[in-house]
Amino acid sequence: MEHIPIEQAGFRAHRSCVDQVLNLTHIEAGFVSKQLKATVVFVDLTAAYETVWREGLLYNFLNVVPCSRIASLLNNMPFQIIIGGSKSKTRHLNNGLPQGSVFAPALYNLLLSCIGE
Repeated sequence: MEHIPIEQAGFRAHRSCVDQVLNLTHIEAGFVSKQLKATVVFVDLTAAYETVWREGLLYNFLNVVPCSRIASLLNNMPFQIIIGGSKSKTRHLNNGLPQGSVFAPALYNLLLSCIGE
């Protein structure tokens, strides 16, 4: 995942909230020692996967990893609701990432990595 900035820790092995707090403390100490002001932004990612801008994600993804199969998965995400033995009509999702997909965390990190650019 060399395309993900080192500062980004979400959904990454050997990274945690504690690491981020320590990084923030270290950065803040540097600013204080130089008598500079620092601005910190915390982002609430509630419903993060459900609200992903898929066109932007596909644009960024295909520039980094030209893989048409994953792009096809994102472009054509059918779903059905099954309750008991009854099934709803098949519908297609226009937004978001597939819930439970092993690709979702990596794709989400890729999308977030482009925000800082």
